[in-house]
Amino acid sequence: NAGKLVQDVSFELRKGEILGMEEGKITVLERDVIKAGYKVARRLYRKHGASMITIYYGEDANEAQAEDLAALIGSRCPNAEISVINAGQPVYYFTISVE
Repeated sequence: NAGKLVQDVSFELRKGEILGMEEGKITVLERDVIKAGYKVARRLYRKHGASMITIYYGEDANEAQAEDLAALIGSRCPNAEISVINAGQPVYYFTISVE
């Protein structure tokens, strides 16, 4: 998840940074939401050898951002089928599922 959630972590957070989370743990800090989403997706793709990646975008993201993220992931993960869904979830810009 690339989101705005703050929790007790060992990272040094700065205003405006985007947190990327995997299975409830922060694994990425980025200033750009697309880069944060990509880094999380790339880690999950490598970890699970995924053939399908679904990007659910939330109320604070828009379709253009989700499509940009999908294009970036697709350029680096050419064997994965990528879907984009408007989920409208609060808190998280993107929720990314790999299968």
